[in-house]
Amino acid sequence: MALGAGIFTWQTSDSTGAAEHTVGSEDWISSAPEVTSAEEALTENYTEELWSHSLDPEDQAPWLEAGVLLADSEDDDLVLLDTETGQEKARVPLEGTAEYTVEFLAEGVPAAGVYTGEQFVAITAEGEGQTWELEDGQQPSSMGTTPMVTSEEGETSALLFGEEEPVEAEGNPYYY
Repeated sequence: MALGAGIFTWQTSDSTGAAEHTVGSEDWISSAPEVTSAEEALTENYTEELWSHSLDPEDQAPWLEAGVLLADSEDDDLVLLDTETGQEKARVPLEGTAEYTVEFLAEGVPAAGVYTGEQFVAITAEGEGQTWELEDGQQPSSMGTTPMVTSEEGETSALLFGEEEPVEAEGNPYYY
């Protein structure tokens, strides 16, 4: 099915609910944008390459608000690249394999973090990085504005930049 551009008009109704077409300034008119076929390659319309970065087939590179996050398997580092230039913003040592990646806010600044099983490593859009070593049984989560860890006993603590150890959460732990 093909979609195309066009002009759409809407009818208005009088106080009895009867629809009638109106002419003039009361018409609501909107132009539909041109639709691109799903089979058309994006490179046909977007020909200017801003930057590129070579990755190993095992490496992932999620595009996040803080930047492009790479788990560099060659150097065992977590790397954050600027989304517009591809320039490196920050590099933090990463021990182990990334199990999952999260986005969050660190004092209002976009940030990204990686959980490896033994540690949580985070980098902000401003290039600040930090690592927290996790104890056995601690499970990380990031459902609000701050990454958290919960112990086997159910105690929840926040992972805050500048704090070496998780900080015990008070109140709503997901908006710390």
